[in-house]
Amino acid sequence: MILNSRQLFRQVRRNVNQYKFTYIFTASMLQLFLMFGGVWLLSELFDLVLLAARQANVDQHNFLVVMTNPWSMVAIIAYFVGLAFLMFLEFSVLTLMIYAKQVDTHFSWRTILKHAFIRLKKMRLIDFVSFVLYLILTIPLAGAGLASTLTERLYIPDFIVGEFIKTPVGLVGVILSTLVLIYLNVRLFFTFPLVSITEDSFFQSVKRSWQMSKSRMFRWMGAILIYEAWLFILNIAIILVVVIAVYFADPMDNNFIVQAVALTVMKSVIFFFAALTKIGVITTAVIVIMEERQDSHTLKHHQRETKFKSKWVPLFVTGFVMGTFAWNAWRLYIWEVNPKQEIIAHRGYIGAGVENSIEALKAAVDQGADSVEVDIQLTKDHQFVVMHDYNLKRLAKVNREVKDMTADEIIGLPIQQAGFTSTVPSFETFVQVAKDLNVKLFVELKPHGAEPNNCAELFINKMRELNVAEQYRVMSLDLKLMEAINQQAPEMTVGYVIPIQFGSFANNNVDFFVIEDFSYRNFLVEQARQQQKDVYVWTINDESKITKYLDRPISGIITDVPDRVRTLRHDMSTETSYSDKLMRLLDMGS
Repeated sequence: MILNSRQLFRQVRRNVNQYKFTYIFTASMLQLFLMFGGVWLLSELFDLVLLAARQANVDQHNFLVVMTNPWSMVAIIAYFVGLAFLMFLEFSVLTLMIYAKQVDTHFSWRTILKHAFIRLKKMRLIDFVSFVLYLILTIPLAGAGLASTLTERLYIPDFIVGEFIKTPVGLVGVILSTLVLIYLNVRLFFTFPLVSITEDSFFQSVKRSWQMSKSRMFRWMGAILIYEAWLFILNIAIILVVVIAVYFADPMDNNFIVQAVALTVMKSVIFFFAALTKIGVITTAVIVIMEERQDSHTLKHHQRETKFKSKWVPLFVTGFVMGTFAWNAWRLYIWEVNPKQEIIAHRGYIGAGVENSIEALKAAVDQGADSVEVDIQLTKDHQFVVMHDYNLKRLAKVNREVKDMTADEIIGLPIQQAGFTSTVPSFETFVQVAKDLNVKLFVELKPHGAEPNNCAELFINKMRELNVAEQYRVMSLDLKLMEAINQQAPEMTVGYVIPIQFGSFANNNVDFFVIEDFSYRNFLVEQARQQQKDVYVWTINDESKITKYLDRPISGIITDVPDRVRTLRHDMSTETSYSDKLMRLLDMGS
């Protein structure tokens, strides 16, 4: 019998409701294992990749070095094999658990582990390639659908999307790419459930998912949407009950124990409903697969195994709950704003002027920025002009490269953005206005690849000529250029801009690192401190991320919204009740 969307939803809801405690407990233990044991294993394998390549990390400069080293390639294959096994294990546990309830049987942990290992062992080259491509296609939308615990926090860095959507063509491209990825994710929806409860290889599961998802697609998608809406309403209702209970228990909003308990309960509710979301989605997939009679003959006739029971389970659960409460209480107690952070306006304040314009510079100061980041490039006649893009088409509507033009051809060109107009300023003019405003600049050198060999010397001479060599910080994506400036002008403060990095900081000859939110990890700040270097994070615009970084021991936040950062910093410095802290910790997911 083929169920419609409402019938499918009712069956999923009935199943989840009937076995919710079993599902939540198993999913919680599984996530705990993956977040500690799984992440540890992958970290060790990644360290092996770095060791084989003799690198401290992987970033834009050494990516090819790592990928062309034969020993590191072997380690990379081992990394993906480890990731495949952990993902097979994760989905085998969840899918077989749900499948067992449908056919009234039970699979032991040993059987599930053996099942995942066999699936990995049978992987051929085409299956391995299919697995890697599957990851590439599903990671951009890993926050939805059948996301693995190990990949759900991976995403396309904001700065990549941010640069594309600044032009109409780029915006259309992002929208179309997103729609294509959504479509591909929908068509690949059944892949891992099929791997778990059929005899198909990974490649065969991909093909079968493509075929199954085409038939009556809106039926199972509708069931999932109804389920998500039902779960969302239930989640909000429970949190509302918790909020009301806290209000009566702590009307002054500053009882530490009450607020710590409330934080633990709310985070637990959010976690449990996230687990139930995944359970509901997999349940939908399992029911549809069984409707299509695609499940394995061996699994259908699986002999029920004895359920594992241990007197240690209640003790473990109690300890876990107490540990979770202790951690949340500690975070609630120590949370505070870092008062030493700088607010650095990214390309000025683009809410009141064209990026990198004099108007944006002035507006950034008016909005309370401590410093202003500015991009400069070297022209054909070896002069520095203020411009981010290598091509002038986006802002000046001139389809020419900065490196092919003289300073006289560029300076004064009309530029426009978001309804604002201005002209391209020279670096000298920009510095002079900054001096008049009594604000320091964060100068980013944008290498276009056509710079002369004495580029470092040209820049140092210009900074000294403007009497700002010791006052301004300088940074660039070009590490060699920064190290050359640091060597030739030790009085200057230079930094390395890192868009994407996996691993630790290398011991580069620079004074600070500028890292993107995607690559930030708390341990990097501690490592930088040991090297006596500062860490800045860019470009932080989202309120939850601003809240997160205002608590971090970084030296500064580079942002497009300095006014918002300043307001939030002020509010957080004055609103210091435990209730206020609780809301911020929930907002930033800490």
